[in-house]
Amino acid sequence: MAEKTMESSVSTKYICVSDLHLGAEYSVLTHIDPNIKSFFSKQPDTPSDTLTEFAASLRSLIESMKVSQDLPKLVLMGDILDLSFSSLPDASRTFTTFIKALFPVGSARIFADEIILLPGNHDHHLWKSIKDRWFENQTEHGIPAHVMEVTSLFDKPSFSSHLLNNLIRNITDLDNLTVVTAYPNLGEMTDERCLVLHHGHFIESTYRVMSLIADWYLKEEKDNSSYSLEQQNGPWIEFLWSSIGVNSAFGQTALDLYSILNDPAAAHDLVKRLATSSLAALSSTLPIGSGPISPQLPGMTYEGLLAGIYDLTLGKATDSERRSYDSVLSKSGVDGLKNYLTTTILDQLLSKNAQQKETTFVFGHTHKPFQDRISLMGYAEPVNVFNTGGWVLDNPDMVVTQGAALVFIDQNLQAASLRLFNNNNGEQAHQVYAAGVGGYPDTKNQMLSRLNQAVNPDDWTKFCAAFERGVLLRAEIAQRRFFNPATNPSSNGED
Repeated sequence: MAEKTMESSVSTKYICVSDLHLGAEYSVLTHIDPNIKSFFSKQPDTPSDTLTEFAASLRSLIESMKVSQDLPKLVLMGDILDLSFSSLPDASRTFTTFIKALFPVGSARIFADEIILLPGNHDHHLWKSIKDRWFENQTEHGIPAHVMEVTSLFDKPSFSSHLLNNLIRNITDLDNLTVVTAYPNLGEMTDERCLVLHHGHFIESTYRVMSLIADWYLKEEKDNSSYSLEQQNGPWIEFLWSSIGVNSAFGQTALDLYSILNDPAAAHDLVKRLATSSLAALSSTLPIGSGPISPQLPGMTYEGLLAGIYDLTLGKATDSERRSYDSVLSKSGVDGLKNYLTTTILDQLLSKNAQQKETTFVFGHTHKPFQDRISLMGYAEPVNVFNTGGWVLDNPDMVVTQGAALVFIDQNLQAASLRLFNNNNGEQAHQVYAAGVGGYPDTKNQMLSRLNQAVNPDDWTKFCAAFERGVLLRAEIAQRRFFNPATNPSSNGED
C-alpha cells in the first residue's frame, strides 16, 4: 500500500517532444486538404486532425496524472519549425495553430507557463537569431570579444526566442506563456540522477563534418566541446538545413528533390532524366552524340556515363539513408551516440562529478523512437537512452522503425516513454503504451509505473485513427508526385 501511495504521488516535471516539423507538408501536424490528392495543399491556419486528437488525448492523460498544482513543462527538443522545406510564414502560422491546440483559450492549463526549446538542425535559425540578438545587445557597452555559441549544460534556460514569443503574444489569453531556449544541451541533477537533453544532430557525422575536416585535413587538435562543435559546424547547419525554407522560392524545390531521393524508383527516374538533360546541354556546345563514346567501348555512351556519375552521388547517398531505416539506429549512429556521450557530455559531467549518478539521455532527430541502456566508458552505470522519434512521413514507403513518442520525466528525473505510433503500412491497429528501458531498472522506475497506470489505450483511439489517415494521405500524394509506376518493377508484382 505504501508503494502505491509513493507511485501516485509522482509528479511529472517535463514532457519532451521533438521533430514536429511544423509547416512542412509531410508533417502530420500540418493540415493539408484531404480532398486534393494530386499535390499537397497546405492550410497552416487550420489544425490537422492528428493535432486536434493528439491535444485532446494528451489533455486527458495529463489531467489523470495530476497530483499537485505544479504543471509539467513542455520541452520542445528541436526541429519544431521546419525551416528547410517550409517557408517562415507557413512554419510560424502552423506553430501558432499548435500552441492554440495545446493551450486552448478558456480551458484549464495542462502545461506550465514556461516552454523550453532546444533548437535542432531544421530550426537552428532560431538559435542563430538568439546569438545575433545577444551580440547586438552587447554592443551597447562595446564590441564583444567573442560570439555566444552555446549555453552551459547545467545553466537554467534564460534566452528568449523572440520569434516564438511574438507569435504567442498574438494569441488571446496567453500573455504569461513564454519560450526560453538552451542549446545544444540542457542538463539537470538531483542527488541520485542526472538528466541530459539534446536534439540529436551532433551524434551524426553529417552535422559535425566541419569538425571532421578540421581534425583530418587541418590537423587541428581534436576538440569535442559543445562550443567548438557549434562554432565550427553552426554555419554549415544553418546554411543547408535551417535557411532554405526562409527563402520560400527555393524551399519547394528542395522538398521536391528530397522527396524524390527518398523513393528508389523515383530517384532512378531522376538520374535518367538528369543524364538526358545534361547530355542535351553538353551537345549544344561540344561534339557529343548519343552513340557509343568510342568503337572500343560499344556499350558505353555519354548518357550512360553521366547516369553512372549521378547514381554514384545522388543514388548511393539515398540507398545509404534508406538502409539506416532497417534499425532504430544505424551502426554509425550508435558510434556517434557513444562518442557524443563519452566526450562532449562526459566532459561537462566530470566538472560536476555527475558521471557517478544514474544518467538519462533524451534525444530525437532520427524520427525513430526507442529506449535502451548503453554501457559507456567513464560512467558509473549504464546510461538510459530515450529517443522521441518524429511526426513526419518523409518517405513514400512507410517503414516500421519510424514513429513518435513523448518522454515523461518526473521530479526525481526518472523517465518513461509514451509510445504514440510507429508506421506499419496499415497492417495493424496502433496502440499507445508506456515503455521503459527494459529489465531491472524498470521495476524501480516510478515514472514508468505512474504512466502505465494512467495510460488508457481507448482514450487514444481517435488520435491513432487520425494519424493513420494523415500518413496514408501523404503517402498517396507523395507517390503520385514523385513516383512513376511505369519505372517501378513492383507495379508488376515483382520485388
